[in-house]
Amino acid sequence: MIFKLTRLRTAEQFSYGYYVVPLILAGGYCLWFAFIPWRVLLLMDAKDIQWIEGYKGFIFFDYSRFYIRMILSGIYLYLAVKRIIRYRREIVQYSSNMEETSLVWLYQIFGVLFLVTPFPILYYFIDSEVYKKFIGLLIPLLFILIVNVTICYHIFKQNFILLTEDIIADRLSEQEKEFREPLSHEVVSRYMDEKKPYLDPNLKITDLITIFGTNRTYLSSFINTTYGLNFSMYINRYRREEFQRLKNLPEYKNAEEEELVYLSGFRSLQSFKRSEKILKSLAVHVE
Repeated sequence: MIFKLTRLRTAEQFSYGYYVVPLILAGGYCLWFAFIPWRVLLLMDAKDIQWIEGYKGFIFFDYSRFYIRMILSGIYLYLAVKRIIRYRREIVQYSSNMEETSLVWLYQIFGVLFLVTPFPILYYFIDSEVYKKFIGLLIPLLFILIVNVTICYHIFKQNFILLTEDIIADRLSEQEKEFREPLSHEVVSRYMDEKKPYLDPNLKITDLITIFGTNRTYLSSFINTTYGLNFSMYINRYRREEFQRLKNLPEYKNAEEEELVYLSGFRSLQSFKRSEKILKSLAVHVE
């Protein structure tokens, strides 16, 4: 799931090598288990280790399964978080939509998954029957249901970006570039003031690359260097300027704040408030 939602390039493929270690461990355990006599299995207790002569290796491995799962889960969680951080850096340089660039909902999923983690540990400290009937089954299933509902909700709301389809259109021919002005603060500011592309709530940086005769990487770097903002916040700063301009017009004197937010190019009131919070934290002042 994490790979699908954070894929950045069309050619990028999921590495099935991540399945190798778990499959080897699971396959090895199943084969080993098949050759252990039933009388030995009956003597084994999940909470109290009993060393049975001739089967100590299997018993040690069997009792270590929980710790192996915890180690593997930690490794894969680290890889998932690392990938999400990389994805976050990309999307704020790509989309101006605050819903799409916000990963709060994904953090909520990680929070729920983290809450599930202690339940296998509780097995070693409470009655087995209570665990099997309630704690070990009902509560984890409830958390899993919450995760699935959250994922489905945000997929239907499209509160994420799949970059793979748009990043392809990242280049211009040399002939096209000859007819463009060199990228500069004056050129960009003039276009933003005259054409107001920020009024489109779904504006992406790839919508501007042909206009400025450059590619996505260079335009993103130019905005970062010139204005000290990523693309998302650069566009939202213009939207906030537009909001203030509309608010001061006589014809919008009695307009609701939410109406002005939509007219300014924001997708929602939550996006407006989130951009305000971020810009204030960056100590950015509208010129």
